[in-house]
Amino acid sequence: MIMLAAVISISAGFFIILIGMSLYKNRLTHLGAGDNLNYNTYKYHYALISEEADAPFWEAIYEGALNKGKELEIYVERIGSNLPSAYSLQNLIKMAIAYKVDGIIIEPNGDEEITELINMADEVGIPVITVLNDEPNSKRKSFVGVNSYNQGQIYGKQILEVIDEGKKNITVLLNSASSVASKNMIYSSINEMVAGRNVRVESVNVNTQSTFSSEEDIRNVIKDSQDSTEVLVCLTAADTRCAYQAVVDYNKVGVMDIIGY
Repeated sequence: MIMLAAVISISAGFFIILIGMSLYKNRLTHLGAGDNLNYNTYKYHYALISEEADAPFWEAIYEGALNKGKELEIYVERIGSNLPSAYSLQNLIKMAIAYKVDGIIIEPNGDEEITELINMADEVGIPVITVLNDEPNSKRKSFVGVNSYNQGQIYGKQILEVIDEGKKNITVLLNSASSVASKNMIYSSINEMVAGRNVRVESVNVNTQSTFSSEEDIRNVIKDSQDSTEVLVCLTAADTRCAYQAVVDYNKVGVMDIIGY
């Protein structure tokens, strides 16, 4: 048993070292350190964390933060991007705390452990800012988000374009991790935009307890032969990707339109 424990400990140690080397190499790449070791120096190191780190939406956010950070001598690192394995949001924020970064920018997912980790970061002197989704019961310093009403109006305008093509049955995927008030505001705003246009707008709550559960909910909507959905509105990047894949898998391309995040 002692030998087995020792082997497991050594294996775990090698695994941690390999992950650390991968993260270090990734950081050097973003800092501009190549073979000739030409690199920039920064006063501060901030971590940008999201479960959708490699999604196009977050690519755009990261590029903006990175460029602005350079002006302020801040290096913004996208924790969790380009890693050999996928890590949970909890593990990503733990990595950022272990790095002893100067600040954390995170999109919370509603999990209670994330609230605890935000508080832990604050207690060790790392300020945390939440974006898109808030965690008001945590010790986060501030929240930067999108106005839910305006977001619904934008979705509504895109739906109107699809309605002009003759499609009348709309289903909105509501993410269970989002606040009830935020979901209701987006949904109400969408309904306001399409009022009087003789369309049916319904909503489906997507279970976000796990990636599998959310994918299953979305696939059930798309494959249901009794469902008359012609336009599927996705409010998150993850739901958008799942919906696109399911439409292909169930041969609904051209039959069902997707308005993505």
